[in-house]
Amino acid sequence: MRNRFTMILTLVVFLAIPAGFASAANDKQLLGLWDDLGTVDEGKATLAVLTLAKMPEQTISFLKTRLQPIVASEERIAGWIGQLDDEQRSKRSEAAEELLWLGDYARPALQEALEGELSARVRARIVEILENLPESTKPDPFRDRLRGSNVAVSNINGQVEIIIDGKPLNLGQVQRKDPQRRDSWLRATRAFALLESLGGDEAVSILEKLAEGEPDAAPTREARIALKRLD
Repeated sequence: MRNRFTMILTLVVFLAIPAGFASAANDKQLLGLWDDLGTVDEGKATLAVLTLAKMPEQTISFLKTRLQPIVASEERIAGWIGQLDDEQRSKRSEAAEELLWLGDYARPALQEALEGELSARVRARIVEILENLPESTKPDPFRDRLRGSNVAVSNINGQVEIIIDGKPLNLGQVQRKDPQRRDSWLRATRAFALLESLGGDEAVSILEKLAEGEPDAAPTREARIALKRLD
């Protein structure tokens, strides 16, 4: 059944999306939209979702190459934990992002690492990661804001405003900074919501593949929730 998210796409897609994205996008544009899905700027992320929804076939094909089920061996997790002490900041950030992406699946290894001998710097980083692991059972304000029963759109002098259940959704100013939602997690959540709203056999197939990942990984749970709603 079409949900509130799909209603928004149907109502504002011609008003809010640049003409250059009307039917297709090149690789550079797709990568830019992919990056925007992971931003904490909800206005920018929403416009990315709307733009991708306008070209469903291309979007589904693109997401199929970008979204993969979570499969991480103990060796890889240990490697990322060790990388938290790398001299390069980019390497440390990459390792932290990968561990956060795994969600609860990485928690036992991180907790076990704390029991060993670590430098104060690495110990502090592991504690921070544990504190910021995504809570997959926590409601997502972004997803919830795109669901409801009453949606209205106004276009006054080129300014588009979406009213959801009597409350405005400001595409340009809404900001959300949640320490439990890092770039990769935000991006995945929004991509899953997009697949769910587009529907169809291919979208369901992607979600089914993602749902086969490690059970305790946050993206795996999110994919299963999306599939359950589609059923």
